[in-house]
Amino acid sequence: MTNNIIEKISIIISIVLLYGCNDSLKNEDAIEIFYYPSGATASQYHMTSGGKKKGEYSLYFENGKLKEKGIWKDDTTQINEQILYYPSGVINEYHFYNIIGERRFSRFFDTLGKLIEEKGDFLAYVEIKGSEIFIGDTQIVKIFVATPPECYFEIYGIKNNKRYKAFKKTKYPYMFIWNSIMKKTGNYIIPYEVEFHDRINNTREIRKDNINYKVSPVRPHAPTHL
Repeated sequence: MTNNIIEKISIIISIVLLYGCNDSLKNEDAIEIFYYPSGATASQYHMTSGGKKKGEYSLYFENGKLKEKGIWKDDTTQINEQILYYPSGVINEYHFYNIIGERRFSRFFDTLGKLIEEKGDFLAYVEIKGSEIFIGDTQIVKIFVATPPECYFEIYGIKNNKRYKAFKKTKYPYMFIWNSIMKKTGNYIIPYEVEFHDRINNTREIRKDNINYKVSPVRPHAPTHL
């Protein structure tokens, strides 16, 4: 986006939104919109009260079609999905980033939408509330899987060599979540499988891994000073 094609004019619209994800918006955040000289919307960003990008954003061609969309964790770190389009509306590139902004997976398409290149690993990252938690705490695990067009996935827990539905879908197609209140101490190992389906390549891939954490006795109180 360059200043010679985009008017340096923005409209701040106050919003109150709550999302249950690591790319969530907070109360009192705002949407900042930039326009082409023609009056067409050029870009739209969610901004913090401190003026930093945080949350979903969209860029547009002057004809009104979507050019790019993604998510900013902060002004310098892009996370989760980023999708770029040709002016025709056909997908151009798909990227997926982890929580620290590292690009984990990419797909590139030609102007007709045909896949021409793929890089990286679809199992992008796992986010866990804590490797050590305490009795009574709720352990929360989120698994993020790149989900480009014509792809989908399922996540299963494994017990006695059998699958069970432990992880729940969220409104974000690339994220599943599991949570449980901890009632016993010990070292926990939770096996799981990600089953990834790719309709473009007509393939199915299964990835296995473990979630590891420790549950300790009741959280100690901070010492008091007289």
